[in-house]
Amino acid sequence: MAPMTAARPTPANEGKRPHREAPPSMSPDTLLAPGLAALGIGDFRGAATALDEVVSVAPDLALAHEMLGSLSLGALDDYPRALRHFEISYRLHRKVGDFPAAARAAIALAQVEETSGNGPGARGWLGRAKRLIDEIGPCVEEGYYRVAMMGCEVPDVTELEASASRALEVARTFRDTNLEIRALA
Repeated sequence: MAPMTAARPTPANEGKRPHREAPPSMSPDTLLAPGLAALGIGDFRGAATALDEVVSVAPDLALAHEMLGSLSLGALDDYPRALRHFEISYRLHRKVGDFPAAARAAIALAQVEETSGNGPGARGWLGRAKRLIDEIGPCVEEGYYRVAMMGCEVPDVTELEASASRALEVARTFRDTNLEIRALA
């Protein structure tokens, strides 16, 4: 990655913590390449460090926050960090109107909350995901929402079975084998 320079104070950012700016010529793919390379060799801490650098120079790059959230949840067991980055990703996706990506972020946030023992928080994020999915219409995110619901405490076995069946139907409609495996589990 090319060296990056510190932001110069301007009236707009004066008094704020400066962050490093990405050269305008750097595409998201270029920015994410070091993190992806580290992931490719199983260096999760190296990937997180590279992605931290990306969000410092491109704080509005939702995918970098999404990746940091996933790493923090799945590999680093750092739930507060996962929450922070998934929340930023959710906000950024909503801001640009990418409701499917926002729904995925809300589902991930529900997973983090559930893993952290915060059932009410998980249900709140699932509620947000459901509202977005209802707005979107038929989409693969509905299947992931249904699978996430199964991870929460669902006392009604009939409801649980219906959710699993609908997730499987969505998986097959959208040909998403990862979702199909989760729905069958």
